[in-house]
Amino acid sequence: NVITKTLTCQNINFKNILFFLKILHISWNISIIKMITKIEVGEFIMEKIYKLQNGTDIRGVAYPNDEKEVTLTKVEVEKIARAFHIWLKEKTGKEKIVVAVGNDSRITGEEFRNTIIEALTSQGCDVVNCKLSTTPSMFMTTVMDGYKCDGSIMITASHLPFFYNGLKFFTENGGLEKADIKAMLDIVC
Repeated sequence: NVITKTLTCQNINFKNILFFLKILHISWNISIIKMITKIEVGEFIMEKIYKLQNGTDIRGVAYPNDEKEVTLTKVEVEKIARAFHIWLKEKTGKEKIVVAVGNDSRITGEEFRNTIIEALTSQGCDVVNCKLSTTPSMFMTTVMDGYKCDGSIMITASHLPFFYNGLKFFTENGGLEKADIKAMLDIVC
């Protein structure tokens, strides 16, 4: 019964799953429970990450507070950074990508910057660590001689309260558009 309710909540047709299991002659055992758990977790992560899109950037509550629940953690930041790297490789056709990363003075900025740098370098991406930066300067790293990065990430939540943070993405053409952010999040999920 618990599985039935969970599957219904996740908009998965339980009858189709039962039919599929009968076809494969698989009995209900621990491996099936693990499979269903993966489906549930995957659906939850997808829904959570898509909710972080705020038009042309990513925004979420990044620091514990009395007003709002934390929605943007190192886990999401890492997944999104990896997706940006893949998205850039697809857009540029390059195998080796260079990304600049900077942050404003928010509480979680340095932690998110380090998470992004680790995620990108683990995928073979070269990173320019701009540390404390402004949003316009992060765009400039994509067009200015001496940098000419393939992309850049600015960690900021602009005018929002201190407990928020977010990610802005740039290429030499400017900030990513809403459709670009959606395509990048599709890679995550």
